[in-house]
Amino acid sequence: MKKNVGKIIAVILVVALLTTVLAACVPSDFSKAKENLEKNGYVATVVENGSIANAANAAAVLAATAFGVTLTGKCDAVVTGTNGDNGVTIYYFDNTTDAKAFNKVYKEKTKAAKEELKKAKDNGNITEEEYKESLEDMKNIKFGVSGKAFYFGTKEAVKACN
Repeated sequence: MKKNVGKIIAVILVVALLTTVLAACVPSDFSKAKENLEKNGYVATVVENGSIANAANAAAVLAATAFGVTLTGKCDAVVTGTNGDNGVTIYYFDNTTDAKAFNKVYKEKTKAAKEELKKAKDNGNITEEEYKESLEDMKNIKFGVSGKAFYFGTKEAVKACN
């Protein structure tokens, strides 16, 4: 009986993990992400590279500069979506290296922001309540890599583009 319980728990954990992983991914096609956002009540915009201006790549280069990331390729499209309360931005790169580089820097900046919040609380610059409220706000932000795409936004907006 104990062996069966262990197997059942293992299966439940695997299913839960797969559900989380599969639900966290953004579509690999930027037009599908835009379509899904609009279907869920978001105002969605796509910026692509064109014959006159490479606007998506220019936006990614600007973001990369702000984050201190060196791009190895190009950004083919940027999708943004908002419904007023929630928002998401997705960079569709031509390689996974750039998406992973953005994700790595975002993780580092999130960790640093949490440390700064803790210092501010410890130094008496913010109250315990403000500290907890800020941490809750940070928990609502989701970011990650899905194939060649890097995404960040509120949990609800990321879910809406799936």
